[in-house]
Amino acid sequence: MTTTANGTEVKASYLPQLFSQEFQANDEVGIYMMNAGSGIEAATAQNKKYIAQTNGTLTAAPGNGIYLPESGNVDFIAYYPYSKAISNHTNYPIDLSNQTKQNAIDLMTAVNLTNRELGSTQGNLQFKHLLAKLVLNLKSTSGSSLKGIKASISGLKVKGTANLSDGKITSSGEATTFSLFINEEGTQAEAILLPQDLSGNLKIKLELNGQSKEIDTQISSSIEQGNKY
Repeated sequence: MTTTANGTEVKASYLPQLFSQEFQANDEVGIYMMNAGSGIEAATAQNKKYIAQTNGTLTAAPGNGIYLPESGNVDFIAYYPYSKAISNHTNYPIDLSNQTKQNAIDLMTAVNLTNRELGSTQGNLQFKHLLAKLVLNLKSTSGSSLKGIKASISGLKVKGTANLSDGKITSSGEATTFSLFINEEGTQAEAILLPQDLSGNLKIKLELNGQSKEIDTQISSSIEQGNKY
């Protein structure tokens, strides 16, 4: 980690995950800094916005620079996607009802940079996914186009909160029906899912040209945090 006139520059890197996502240029990350071993009440920098560059470095948005103290040690909590409305890092709101922009709801956190001081060597933020990912590959048996196909899931909760410090997810609200994101060719459907218990196998409903079909995914028991299905 290095300190510059513009604030603390933080390199972004990733632990091996069951599914991974690299930041795109201009993606926004939120960062907290607090006295080492203390909670948010000891935060010396709260929800500062950093912007991803093409080389993986996160650069402070204007007025958001974080400076390491001249003495003493600090811990960092980083998360993506950034939200200006977050006032408490233990209560990050989740709403997965709209799946049209997958990256915008793919919640990740990095809590590995702890006990840092001004003289510490550069540290890399190691992000992990707090939700789950579902990918459904679609192919027509007749070879015809699947453009316009729709896919939906019923019976899952899509709202909750996340504690960014320990990664705990708490679901809320009622189970609902929501649409998956479909690529332009209609060959792949994707969804970010809230970790939760299942009452039976997860099913997906497909609809095209007035016809419908329900697929039994064989995903049962629970949807696990960080998994790709």
